[in-house]
Amino acid sequence: MNINEIADKMAKKFGVDGLESKNGALEIEIDGAFVRIEETAGDVFIVYGLVGEHPSNGGEEFAKLALKANMALMNSEDSALAQHPESNAYLLIERVPISKTADFEEFCECLGKFVDTLESWREMLKVYKPVQAAAAENEAEGIEALRRGLMLV
Repeated sequence: MNINEIADKMAKKFGVDGLESKNGALEIEIDGAFVRIEETAGDVFIVYGLVGEHPSNGGEEFAKLALKANMALMNSEDSALAQHPESNAYLLIERVPISKTADFEEFCECLGKFVDTLESWREMLKVYKPVQAAAAENEAEGIEALRRGLMLV
């Protein structure tokens, strides 16, 4: 199946008018996540999803976390987290073998799993706090609780 056939089948399955590939790529929104599917000259499709912007506070720590996670992602689904070289935004990228597109339902399942993983990373980035900030916040809460306790005595 090629990218044009995927676009046609998705349009029919999900009732989306005007869904078409452009320059070998299909851009769609799945469950609130922006996903781009690119057809390559090889035997894979590349699926991209935006995780989010690089954290302004503790970005290096999050980058280390993402780098460690890449080993698990690559061993399971051929996925990886990457930073866009210009914007520093995090992307989730997955290689989908063309063999998985022969059965459209299997391809949709693959995309669903990708979107689930993407959503997990989006949520993690949204609530991410660097270790130092979390420790400072916990210390401040502890001091405040101690003050309240002293006032009650």
